[in-house]
Parts: sequence; structure tokens; C-alpha cells
Amino acid sequence: MVANHRMQAFLTTCFCNPSNQKLFDALVTSDMPNWIITSGCLFQTVWNVLEGLPPEQSIRDYDVFYFDDGNIDWHAEDEWINKINSLCGILSAPVEVRNQARVHLWYEDKFAHPYPPLKTAFEGIDRFLEQVAMVGIYAVDDGTPRLYAPAGLDDVYNRIVRPTYMQDLPDIYDEKARRLSNEWRGVKVLPWSPI
Repeated sequence: MVANHRMQAFLTTCFCNPSNQKLFDALVTSDMPNWIITSGCLFQTVWNVLEGLPPEQSIRDYDVFYFDDGNIDWHAEDEWINKINSLCGILSAPVEVRNQARVHLWYEDKFAHPYPPLKTAFEGIDRFLEQVAMVGIYAVDDGTPRLYAPAGLDDVYNRIVRPTYMQDLPDIYDEKARRLSNEWRGVKVLPWSPI
């Protein structure tokens, strides 16, 4: 469990990245179901701040998960991509919007591994390859930001990339870990070595 003061510090740091703030504000005003901002745009913002770099530096995209099992059509997801981009305007990198209710429809074709149907957007975060990426920011009904961090924040602040073994994709893990350690100094990568 993440201590309240650490959670607040994480949220404050993430929102010093103006693109995260603009995206959050746009999502709060949208009617996107069960959304959460996740992954690199959050932990990489923290790494940038820890290293004294501009908050948006080296962030390649802004990931948004949502969950709508009532409409798993690709066109519906595409409409959300266009709507969110029009609401938040120009950010420092593209916004990637994915309906977690439909990931199982395309995942095996792309990665050659089956993927079980998910029941929430949070479950998409739970299945990340790197523990450090398992963070998300969403809003409660009054628009107050909340943190989802099932693995805690230690790896974020200690700049550790460790595998979760949630999926058997060591090559993709290695590629992501290599990129992270090349972009941010002081990052420690733990090798893929399942027991």
C-alpha cells in the first residue's frame, strides 16, 4: 500500500508535466467510461524531475486506458482517440487510447501469445511487463485525482526496471528496459530470469 504523503507527492510531480495535466483535465470533462492515464507518461515524468530534466523530456506517448465492454468495435475506440485529442489539444507526444475490453481481440495476432479478456481498465495495468509501469491516475466523481499503483512506488523512485512475468515476452521486456536505461541515467534493469 502506498502511503498518503508519497501518493500526493507522486501526483504533484506527475502534474508538473503540463501534458499530463491537460490530458487529465480533458478526460475529467469527457464522458469516457472508466478511464485511467497510465505507464510511461507518469513514471517517466517522475524520473525527469528526479534528474532535473524538463518534465516532458523523452516521453514518447501518453497512454489512456478505458473500459467499455458494451462497445468493443474498433471504430468506437478510434472515435475516442479523436475526441480526446481534440479536447486536450497539442501535447508533447501523441495520446494512445485503448479500450481494455477489446485487447484480447488483437493481442495474439500482434504478439503471438493469447490474452485473456479483461474486466476493468485496471487489469490492463496489472498485466504490464515492467513493474515500474504499473501506475495510473484516474478521477473520482468530483474530479479529484486518485492513484492506482498495485506494485507500489518503490521501483519508480528507485529507478528500477523489473519484470512482472505476467506475460512470456522476454524480448519485448528487454527492448523496453534497454530504451529506459539509455534515456535515463541511473536506471537499474533487472534481467528477465523467471524461476
